[in-house]
Amino acid sequence: MRVLLATLVATITIGHFHALAQQVFWLESTYGTPRMWRANTEGSARVSVPLPPGSLPQAIALDGSCGRIYWTSRKFSGAHIFEGNTELGGIDSLVGTGSAYRGIALDIAGGKLYWTSTNLVEGNMIRRANFSGSGEETLCVYPSGGRESLRGIALDIRDGKMYSADFGRGRIMRTNLDGGDQQDLLTGLQGPVGVALDSVNQKLYWTEANGGSIKRSSLDGDSVETLLTNVPGVQYISLDTRAGMMYWTEIGAGGVGRIKKATLDGGNPATIAGSTPSDPISFPQGIAILDTTMLTGVAESSLPVAIALVQNYPNPFNPTTAISYQLSAASRTTIVIYDLTGREVVTLVDGLKDAGSYSVVWDASKNASGIYFCRMVAGTYTATKKMVLMK
Repeated sequence: MRVLLATLVATITIGHFHALAQQVFWLESTYGTPRMWRANTEGSARVSVPLPPGSLPQAIALDGSCGRIYWTSRKFSGAHIFEGNTELGGIDSLVGTGSAYRGIALDIAGGKLYWTSTNLVEGNMIRRANFSGSGEETLCVYPSGGRESLRGIALDIRDGKMYSADFGRGRIMRTNLDGGDQQDLLTGLQGPVGVALDSVNQKLYWTEANGGSIKRSSLDGDSVETLLTNVPGVQYISLDTRAGMMYWTEIGAGGVGRIKKATLDGGNPATIAGSTPSDPISFPQGIAILDTTMLTGVAESSLPVAIALVQNYPNPFNPTTAISYQLSAASRTTIVIYDLTGREVVTLVDGLKDAGSYSVVWDASKNASGIYFCRMVAGTYTATKKMVLMK
């Protein structure tokens, strides 16, 4: 057992892994000609695809483990949640029809979509459904006629919390993932729209459109910092914690927009799209960052360029976590979970797999809290990832 454990801890990735650049996606919400854009994080290599006319795309979220994109429509009648892929294709409608779907967030391990809506008849709501669009349920309802006007939403899967921005009442709320135990975490804000979490540093980020600012605090709403001011018409925000960067959208007079970035502490702000009249961006809304090392077929190839085991997400987790991996060629592949003593807990994958990207979910609801190891063997490739189950 001790020999096996030492082998697990010491295992490293074999071969050369081709790390592709990060990419940024955003939505352009012009009524007649909405589009989805993709670019590298410097703003170059931009490509776009038209979206359904009149759909008024609003917020966007990415599942980097399988290259899927989800976004909301803020039509006041016949709104939908759409799904596509990171190659900007395969567009399909999952959830609808409702009224003014706004923010969106993903629970990848749990296979759930969360979104906010500002339904004029039924009131503001936070809802969720399976990734397929089935199993819709309402988590929070704020009756029509009130001042509530929900916008962005973010999930802290590890702690089982959900954060949402209420533009109308100038607050950020925190609830459990099932909508229970609501708290007004931050109040007196000037039109909050976007909200994002830095789970590494335990920070909450948000934008205030009416105040033209980007701020952050602890996850409990303490130690509020103003990172940037004079940010006119700031909308949604996305974080790249690996690179220490944040990205956001702005809408100025006449709908003229910009896509901008800065370090996580607000330093070195720069415009990556919409900086000149010859580079127009109209009514940009949702924005999201993609770690392309987790994907199949981003950039030049339609298949992964290396074999790789990706760190499970979320981590720590309770009780489920997603384990993603990719194969550059067909290989007999095994993925086995071991406990801290080196004892085999469960085999998740065992068989011949074609080249491609995959994701498997481990449900550890019957296992005790503690440290576990995920070991992948594919041909001559071996890799191990440390996982923490916290109940």
